[in-house]
Formats: sequence, structure tokens, C-alpha cells
Amino acid sequence: MNFSIDKKTLDKCKKIRILLTDVDGVLTDGGMYYSSKGDTMKKFYVRDGMAVNILRRNGIFTVLVTKEKSDIVKKWAKKMNVKKIHQGIINKEKILPRICKEYRVKPEQIVYIGDAVSYTHLRAHETRHD
Repeated sequence: MNFSIDKKTLDKCKKIRILLTDVDGVLTDGGMYYSSKGDTMKKFYVRDGMAVNILRRNGIFTVLVTKEKSDIVKKWAKKMNVKKIHQGIINKEKILPRICKEYRVKPEQIVYIGDAVSYTHLRAHETRHD
């Protein structure tokens, strides 16, 4: 794969220390699966787990934030060496100050991945450097 990236974007990327990501629809296919016994299952993509570990080896920590409370997410996180999970978070933008304080980072050192409308509020906390 060959691609180029401009210096300004590359400089911003070099400052990233935290990947803050939603779970459902980002690390999963967004579906909810149920067994005949009523057990809930989620389908995670293997390459996302590989990416989490590559990031960690490069000094970028992954933090999961989800409105769900799920043992499945805990098991996946443990297997992928994700140390921090925030579950039951409805207003995800409210977690940002806690993450900044805990990891001693600024909002511009965090990259956010989400597929829900609630994640758009996190962009309001972004610091623009244009």
C-alpha cells in the first residue's frame, strides 16, 4: 500500500497518545447476536485487536468507552491488552476530562473513533491548529 501524508497531518499524528474508541459499530460489526439460550454475543474483527497491540507497542494506549455494560467487552479487552474500559457511559464527551487527567494528556493528544451521534460532541473539545 502506497500513500502520502502531508507534514501538518503527520505532525498531529505524532502527538497522539490515546485512542479513545467506542465499541459497538466500531470494534464490532454493530450487530447483536443471541443464542437460543438468550446469551448475547458480539463479533469483533481480529485486525482491530492487532491494531490495538501495534499502537500500544508504539506508545499509544487504547481506551474503550461504551454505553453498554458487557462481560464480552471486558473479555475482548483483556485478550487485546486494553487496560482501561469505561462502560455505561451515555454522554461520552463527559469522559474526556477524566481521560486527560488520568493519562496526563491534552485533548489534542487523543484521537476519537465512534459511529454514534453522541461522539460528535467530542469534536467540540478538539483544539484546532490550522
